[in-house]
Amino acid sequence: MCSKEEITNFYDCVRLFCPLAWQEFNDFLTPEEQADPFRAYFARVTHQSKEVQLAAAEKFGEYVDSAASHMSSNKVKTNEFALSLTRICLHYLTNSYFIEDGVILKNVGRLRDIPITILQGEFDVICPPYYAYQLHKALPDSEFILISGEGHCVFDSKGLEAMIMATERFKKKLNNKVAA
Repeated sequence: MCSKEEITNFYDCVRLFCPLAWQEFNDFLTPEEQADPFRAYFARVTHQSKEVQLAAAEKFGEYVDSAASHMSSNKVKTNEFALSLTRICLHYLTNSYFIEDGVILKNVGRLRDIPITILQGEFDVICPPYYAYQLHKALPDSEFILISGEGHCVFDSKGLEAMIMATERFKKKLNNKVAA
């Protein structure tokens, strides 16, 4: 829900659950930069030197990849596309996603008449299940699915299967309404 607490937890949860990745992520920065690591990485991926940009994007990508999926063994490939994604991600992180803290929950009532399925990885350390569950509690008619054994990456097998099944359920509901 893009709260300041979630942004802080993104850093802290990885430290707790992926300590080696966190240590490498943190050690890449100077002691001064470690006080605000996302802002420091953003400064580096927007640095005038392409070498500095790519090195920071690679380290940030490794950090996110290690946290996104406990199943992942992908070596992060740093190229212009990965650099662009890293810049976007860090731009949003360093600007609190450009929304007021708590605004989603404050305005959740606007979504009450919309069918909503919330899919959440059980071991997601980037967006811990707690926050998805809080959204579900604020939307009592929503469907909350905790995907057993999965992390943040939606393309892990169970996550992808859960998305497809939820989409098929929506399709069936829509077809039933059109036919009625």
